[in-house]
Amino acid sequence: MVEPFMHVINTPPYSQTPLGNGDGGIVTDAQHSILKDMMIKMKPFLKPFHSERFVVRYLIAQNFHEDPAIAMLKRHLEWRESVGADAGIDELRESIPPHVQTYCPPPQLTGETRAGNPLYFDCPGRLDVAGVLKACVPEDIVRYHGLVFMEQAYLTMKQQSIKHEKLVDKIVVVSDMGGWGMKQMTRPFLNIIGDITRVRTDNYPQILSKMIIINPPTIIGICWSLIKPFLRERTRKKIEIIKGNPSTRLQEIATPDNLPKRYGGTATDPATPGTIPQEFYFENQLKESVTIKKGHSHTISKEVSPGDTVKWQVLPQGRDIGFQVDHMQPSSSTPLEQIVAPARISPGVLQAGSHSCASNGTIEFKLDNSFSYIHSKTVRFNIDVQPAAAKPPVGPLRSRASLLSGEIATSIGEIPTEYVASSSDDEFLDPMVDWEGMPTSSTFGHFSARDPPAPRRQSTHDTADAATGAATDAASPDTLAVPQLNPEDRRGSHGYIAIV
Repeated sequence: MVEPFMHVINTPPYSQTPLGNGDGGIVTDAQHSILKDMMIKMKPFLKPFHSERFVVRYLIAQNFHEDPAIAMLKRHLEWRESVGADAGIDELRESIPPHVQTYCPPPQLTGETRAGNPLYFDCPGRLDVAGVLKACVPEDIVRYHGLVFMEQAYLTMKQQSIKHEKLVDKIVVVSDMGGWGMKQMTRPFLNIIGDITRVRTDNYPQILSKMIIINPPTIIGICWSLIKPFLRERTRKKIEIIKGNPSTRLQEIATPDNLPKRYGGTATDPATPGTIPQEFYFENQLKESVTIKKGHSHTISKEVSPGDTVKWQVLPQGRDIGFQVDHMQPSSSTPLEQIVAPARISPGVLQAGSHSCASNGTIEFKLDNSFSYIHSKTVRFNIDVQPAAAKPPVGPLRSRASLLSGEIATSIGEIPTEYVASSSDDEFLDPMVDWEGMPTSSTFGHFSARDPPAPRRQSTHDTADAATGAATDAASPDTLAVPQLNPEDRRGSHGYIAIV
């Protein structure tokens, strides 16, 4: 968590470490002058623990251009409030369905480097990607990898700073790409990676010290060769690709007791995600279904009162279907608000979201097959209304757009349109790396923060491939535990209600 971390490093001896400029040197007098001016301008929005060491990260991310850095930091503060980032780490973990924690874990802590930095190992090639796309809501994955993991990293850096009595404010990640291939490079999965990247880049700049890629397949080498010329020197220095046996290089970075056994050390190997059981597939969790004849449409209506929250999960079977959601006036065909604009959703792609109702009326879910003259369409769905008096779950889920950009009304003020972009405008190969200098349009079809959806009043919606959850084990603050699942304990089939 950022507040406990900052409380520690703002005191001696940690605060006596000179401020770095992101390029391996110390902040110059000119750069420090910009930093001081930014601190003055941001004073109304900062908390007492937001020191220069915290703010300078955002200046570095914007190459010490003050206005973009201010806009970036304002967005981050807004985002933290909107996603509940300052809740306790246990509460944040509870916001992640247990099956996501088990089958789609973020990088796992194995120890520390010789310099004292937290050392994480990631094994994306071992993921059951097909199962993840059928059983996990992308927003849950993004929240777990983009928010919960990074907040946990803050806590770990605090512990390492205390342990070594020096400032430890960066992490090292080893990414084992063994098993990575075309099956992982589907558009939905790459979109998830891109969304994780954008959350980390926009909100946690300058935390990565080193990314070491081991067991790289050919495609990784090709991508790196294409990307490398466009990257800043500081980014290139963070990336190291090791072909062949990585043990020698890894033992230069960490002692054997901090390296997993499979890489020549004695530490416990990172948990390997297994194949997701089909009982967790979302299509096996949905309660209801409807078949819409060719050339027809079908509307599902739910009466609501002020303060009610309606939540939905809609999954087309076999063929695409038109989908939209409107809040209608009582006893009228006039919409009060369009919650989800009309769009076709692909088969097997979940539409999951929620909407907090400000007034009486009817929420109408329209399933449109009027464009088809040949095929009937079957849609499975869950649609529920939670009364205003009911308590929302801990750490509820936002839509993809809101999770990425933090759409919420705050007192921070309007952000200039030209600054509504990711911190470095460009991370798309690995979520942990500051991919600086690449144009946003070159990403793998990821959501671009330059063109966010129009804000809606406390509503969430977006396309997601999803399924359900189960029970979780308690975890210590030191690690992100991988819980064991009980297929009978299913939380995710009902989605999340409120907005984070």
